Amino acid sequence: MITNTCLGMPRIEKKEIVHPELKDDEVFLTNVFDPRGIFLYGRNQFNNINYKTKRLGKIAYNENGKKNEQMFPVFIKKWEMHKKN
Repeated sequence: MITNTCLGMPRIEKKEIVHPELKDDEVFLTNVFDPRGIFLYGRNQFNNINYKTKRLGKIAYNENGKKNEQMFPVFIKKWEMHKKN
């Protein structure tokens, strides 16, 4: 989709990428480093996500749809996302 910016220059908006591991009742939350041992600032990223329905996926993708071999995707149930907001 092409939209106009305030400067009159066209801007191309990225097409929304749907993660292939995403289930119908889930939303993608974030990518995290390997929860089996890699820590960020001394803390395990996955364990510090405060959603009860969090699920770790297998293959992470960046915003351009390319695989990120160092990370894993995290999904949560839609109802829990709406409950916290």
